[in-house]
Amino acid sequence: MSALAKYSLCSGKKVYGSDRENNGFTAELINLGAKIKVGHRPENLVLTDVVVYTSAIPKNNPEYVAAVEKGIPLLKRSEFLSLILSEYKEVIAVSGCHGKTTVTSMIAHVFKEAGLNPTAFIGGEDKSFGNFLIGGKNVAITEACEYEKNFLDIFPTVAVVLNIGDDHQGSFNGTDDMINAYGKFSSKAVAVINADDIPAASILKRGDVTFGIDNPADFTAENLRQGERGYSFNLFLRGVKKAKVKLSVKGRFNVYNALAAIVTGVKLGVPLKKAVKAVSEFTSVKRRAEYLGKYRKKKVYADYAHHPDEIKQALSVFPENCLIVFQPHTYSRTRLLMKKFTEVFLNREVVIYKTYPAREKYDRAGDGYRLYLEIKKFNKNVKYAKNASLLKKSVKESGAKSVAFIGAGNVYEVCKSFLKKGRNKF
Repeated sequence: MSALAKYSLCSGKKVYGSDRENNGFTAELINLGAKIKVGHRPENLVLTDVVVYTSAIPKNNPEYVAAVEKGIPLLKRSEFLSLILSEYKEVIAVSGCHGKTTVTSMIAHVFKEAGLNPTAFIGGEDKSFGNFLIGGKNVAITEACEYEKNFLDIFPTVAVVLNIGDDHQGSFNGTDDMINAYGKFSSKAVAVINADDIPAASILKRGDVTFGIDNPADFTAENLRQGERGYSFNLFLRGVKKAKVKLSVKGRFNVYNALAAIVTGVKLGVPLKKAVKAVSEFTSVKRRAEYLGKYRKKKVYADYAHHPDEIKQALSVFPENCLIVFQPHTYSRTRLLMKKFTEVFLNREVVIYKTYPAREKYDRAGDGYRLYLEIKKFNKNVKYAKNASLLKKSVKESGAKSVAFIGAGNVYEVCKSFLKKGRNKF
């Protein structure tokens, strides 16, 4: 939402907005000239021609209700984004349950390195240009979120499909409906598809481009080697070696992310050498194995992972003796994926922090305490923290050499509040 507000400000529009609390995004928007209120109230709708809302808010939100009553046009975030994207010659939209933010950011770096002046809307914060990069009207790069099928409001010329999974089960009527939605999203675009993801590969059509490690694909990564900073690999195009790639981000999953970014760039005319240089120098976005400081000689990290598959990938980056603090994100996801969440934490020292409900009402069956009880059946090295004070106590008592705060909720802010400013300690 804040990236769209920034775009509107850059376009000379007056921007008003509201959020539940002040944060880094609201402060940045205020500095750029937006009028931001804390709290959602009908009186916030002043001088308003259109109201743009996120699908995360309920329809009884007082500002949403007021807009309906006053006859002010309402646009979902994805609909407003679609209107903006219609002004661009090429639209690259990155879809998938995992990796969207990193790949969107990587692609932005690829096109920037090539001097193609891209505009980018990023779901997280790139370390170089935040969540928004203003450029020319030739290329726009954006994430395309599958929640509530919102990505169907976007009409890309290049559709990147990283993976198809069960993150937002409530948004689809079963697996077939989910796969069909991805197929519809990419149907009128050139698709860049992960050949190693079976559901994603199933929507492949003539003219699409594939990438992968294990299965046959147009672009493949071979001879993978894990280094101190990240993986290196040889890039092949249909069996012919084209480049050596050495990443600056850890995790095998980032090999897939790099492949997706390189292939997308090359497909739209970026010289391979420049695409490889950009992904090789890429150092991730915030909350992706982000190092934050130290506490009593413990290294402190943060990661945005909130789905079992993402958590499994994140854990592959952290050492075995790392304490994992996990905050479940939404009750429905926790309830529907309870077994997967339990399995992913079997062999780790874990603290489960209270659930971040986001848009949802309390559901005992998907509560963080319920997850703690399920994990405890198989892993005795688990604790539950219902508040920040107990969380701090659990971290202090752990003998782990490092700690990773994982989740898509406010656990990141909680972690940073523990780190005293300028002292690198809790």
